[in-house]
Amino acid sequence: MVLLDLQHLQADSSPRNLTEISLAVWLAYVLEAFQFQIQQREQTLEIDVPPDLPSLNTEVYRLNRLIKELVTNACKHSPTGAAIAISATATPHTIQLTVQNSGVEIPPAEQANIFNPFYRIPSDDPWKEGGTGMGLALAQRLVAHLDGSLRVESAENLTRFILELPL
Repeated sequence: MVLLDLQHLQADSSPRNLTEISLAVWLAYVLEAFQFQIQQREQTLEIDVPPDLPSLNTEVYRLNRLIKELVTNACKHSPTGAAIAISATATPHTIQLTVQNSGVEIPPAEQANIFNPFYRIPSDDPWKEGGTGMGLALAQRLVAHLDGSLRVESAENLTRFILELPL
């Protein structure tokens, strides 16, 4: 399905279907879908999104898919007991949304490659979660389609994906 979504984004020339949303209300609804998965993995989810953020005018379907990819990635690659935190702030021209997980780091040498299709960080542990290496590639394409940016920071046993979207 991810590969089809990537192809669809590449071929899409339809006009944008923008909707104005309150990020705090909308995000709480989207993150409800992760409660069971987080409980099963004995992880915690912290949400820090001020209710007074400016409204965001965006393509809701694509933003929804993007957030789900980032949170799924955080859950999947965090150990039992890890904390996953979602936060948002506003600048005069953007909303910055951060998805952070504890218990894992992406080595600096790998950070430049994680958004490439089919790329997976090499691991000697055969019990690690698998995947196709397409989730973050899709996230990067979705962000570009939303005229935003996505970057990763990883150090001190934390990984942080920082998404910036125009207001």
